[in-house]
Amino acid sequence: MKKGLTRRSFLKVTGAAAAAGALSGPLVHLPVFAQSAKLSVQTWGHFITPLNPLLESLTADWASKNDASIEWNYAGFDAMLQTISTAAATGAGPDVVMFQYDNAHQFAEALVDVSDVCETIGEAYG
Repeated sequence: MKKGLTRRSFLKVTGAAAAAGALSGPLVHLPVFAQSAKLSVQTWGHFITPLNPLLESLTADWASKNDASIEWNYAGFDAMLQTISTAAATGAGPDVVMFQYDNAHQFAEALVDVSDVCETIGEAYG
């Protein structure tokens, strides 16, 4: 039996980490189970200019400690839905998408279900 995480499990962990970080403020240290991970993240460019570089610096610190690299892809807030729609339709989207709370259900067939990870985090941290 193969040890370690599958791509699906890895995406669950990183998706939950991105969601937790986006919702709770500073990112917490979560271990990366894949070696030399390359993650692409799609989000909107924040209207408060210093927040994009701040997010990049926080995740760059985490990535350097975990032998990972993160490619940030920003779209204007008004273009996010179209960008994500195209990614879902082509299957060539990013590893992690930072959604608004009301859009994820529109792309359920193209997303990895991370409910179990979110429940575990919720039980552990409230």
